[in-house]
Formats: sequence, structure tokens, C-alpha cells
Amino acid sequence: MIVTTQLRAVRQGVMAACCALALASCHDLTSVDAPDLIQPGGLANAQGAITLYNGAIYQFDSAFGGPVYNNGPYVTSSGLLSNELTAASQFPGILEFDRRAIPAGRSFFIFGALQFARIAQLQPLRALPQFVPADRWRVGQLYANLGYLETFLGEMFCSGVPLGDLADFKPVYGDPLMTSQLFERALADFDSAQAYAADSTRVRNLAAIGAARTLVNLGRYAEAAAAASAVPTSFVFVTEHSAAIAPDDLFSAVVTGKLMSVADLEGQNGLNFVSAGDPRVPTTLVGVGRDGSTPLYALSRISSLASPNVLANGIEGRLIEAEAALAAGDTSWLTKLNDLRATAIAPPLPPLTDPGTPAAQVDLLFRERAFWLFGTGHRFGDLRRLVRQYARSQAQVFPTGAYKYGDLYGTDVNVPLGPEEQSANPNLNGVACLDRNP
Repeated sequence: MIVTTQLRAVRQGVMAACCALALASCHDLTSVDAPDLIQPGGLANAQGAITLYNGAIYQFDSAFGGPVYNNGPYVTSSGLLSNELTAASQFPGILEFDRRAIPAGRSFFIFGALQFARIAQLQPLRALPQFVPADRWRVGQLYANLGYLETFLGEMFCSGVPLGDLADFKPVYGDPLMTSQLFERALADFDSAQAYAADSTRVRNLAAIGAARTLVNLGRYAEAAAAASAVPTSFVFVTEHSAAIAPDDLFSAVVTGKLMSVADLEGQNGLNFVSAGDPRVPTTLVGVGRDGSTPLYALSRISSLASPNVLANGIEGRLIEAEAALAAGDTSWLTKLNDLRATAIAPPLPPLTDPGTPAAQVDLLFRERAFWLFGTGHRFGDLRRLVRQYARSQAQVFPTGAYKYGDLYGTDVNVPLGPEEQSANPNLNGVACLDRNP
């Protein structure tokens, strides 16, 4: 496979660091003169546009579920920040995310990976309409990817994330955005995705679920349910992985690296993801972590470096409809949850009963979301929403109390921007966050 200079740099672990530096030196990497790499001028044609598109998909899949140094891609890093995954090693990055105690001035590669993946979508977006105008679905998918990346940034990081660009292979620095502004930007990109993907049901559904997810983040439940309503429950969109290209980090970090494990009852508030024996989160004991003490539980459906990761599915659409119904006082919320338990898994799960109180109903809804959407990068955003939208305290929602390696769990409910971004982007004025609100 021929790759661009940017892709080769990422595979060597260089580009993530470059993007963590707010693209301050990204343009230098494009000037490498190597016969096996495509130079920028060689991309101004149909084949070049497709090459850029393929590279953008690779970058997205990597940032979502593939190899990212430090604490992993979005799926594993957000899993550590929530109560899905727990550290099985005391490596920096993994430990700080798992404990939710992130020191000031600490940088993490996940920010650079998400930002670079976003820049990677913008390049073919400019080339495809000019050189491959018939492939509108490709443009739609790239816009959908943009929407998801912006949503991930909003779900994980504090307010103040900038969205940059490249012009003539030089960085264009973005202004810091409030989290709500970031989600609104994602909605605009999901709208563009649906407009361009009119001839692709698959991409349309991907964008519809993404828009619904983002609307839920904004607390606009009725609009979210409407956005998801046309997506069939059977719809599934996965990211692709292999041992050579974007290997699945849920397998690599747990089974190969022994760095983290599926969590069980973590920090008093954590759910019983292992001990419940729930078929939606099938786990296998595969040994002991690198710390020599943590039982290592792997997610059974992630069975190799080539296992796909679920990015979006119709089940999420039905869960969003259930949450909208609950928010509106519509008793059909429970029927929607039970319909999924009866039809979306075999053998069916037993029906749920109404726990009676509003707080317990919210607990039940979010437990169902946690088990249906496990390992897909949703849980951390959901825990933040429980604080932001449902008036829970962070101590009621996140793992809390004594931490297994000593000390206590921290109180961070989001991740601040790293020092490289603060120093490189003049629009930030050296400030890591506009606020640290959930």
C-alpha cells in the first residue's frame, strides 16, 4: 500500500506528537524526498484524491480504535476514564487516566491523534469534488468522520478545544471553542454528511446516529430521537483493523500488552461488567496484568488485532429514543428497552421492570446503555452527562474512594489540553481550558 508522507510519519509515532504540538511542524514532514512516498504535487488527480481518502479512513480508524501511544485511542482512553476499563499496569498515561488525576502540564497523544485524524479528513474533502465528483458518498463519509471526531473531542476534553486546519501545508490555528460550540460544529458536519450521502444508506445512517448522539450531548432529546428514528435496529457501522494496519487496541492493550482489563465494580460506583455474566459484555480471563495482581479480563468479541470496532449502530438509536421518552415522561421508554432485550440479542434477555423512582429509572437506562454500548467509546461521555444533565455529583457517578495502587481516585471529569497545544496556538493565550465543567 502506498501511503502519503503524513501516514508514514504516524506509523512511526511521529505525527501524533506533531499534532500534539498543534501542527506547528506538520508541514516540515511533507517535504521529505523519498521515492516510495507520494509528494503533495502527486495527489492532484483522481488517484491522489482516492489515496487521500484511504489515508483519512486509516487515520480515523486508528484514532478511534487503533494504535495510539500513551493511553490508547478513543475507545480505550475513554474506557479508562470511565468505569469500563481499569489499569493492569502502572504506566504513565494509563494510570493517570484510570485514576482521573491528570497532572497540570501533562500531554497525551490521544488529543493529537484526534486532531490529526480530523485534518486528514479535510484534505480529501477538497480533492474529491474536483477529481472524483461522482463519489459523493465518500465526501459524505468524510463529513461524518469529522462530526464524530469533533464529538469525541467534546466528550473527552475540557471546554476550549480549537479546531485547526492546514493551508499550503502550514498550520492554521483555531480559536478555543466551548464544548457546546464543538457539538454544534459536529452537527453541521453530520448535516453535510447526510446531504452528500443521499445515494448511500450506509453513510446516511452513520451520520444520523452521529447527529443523534451529538444532540443527546446537547440535551436535545426529542431532536435526537427524531434524528435516529429512520435508522433500522439492524444497522451496524464498524471501523476496520488488522495486525499490520491500525491493529485493534482493545485486543493489543489487554491481551498482548497486559496493560488494562475490563473493569468490574470499579471504585464503588463501577458497574459489574465482568461478574454480571451479561452476554452483551462477554469476557474471558486471560491471565494477570503487568502489575502482577490485576486479573486480566478480555472482551471476548475482540478476539484478534483484526477485530472490528463498532462506531455506530441502530441499537444506539433505540436507546436514544428510550432516553427521549423517559425525559418526556413517556412510559414507552421501558417498552423500548425491553424490545431491544427481546429482539437485538439471541437468546433474548429477560424483560426489565420499572424501578419506580425517577432516579432509579435514569440508573436503569444508563446501565442498559453501558452494557449495549460497551467498548464503543460511549461510557465516559455518558458519565459526564449524568453530572451535566441529570444533576448527579461526580462522586456519585465516577469511580471514587481508595485507588488500588495507593492514594485516592481523582476528581477530573474531562482532560485538559496539553502544554504543546497551549504554547503553539496563539489563540489560546497559554490557557489549557476555558472551564473544567462536565
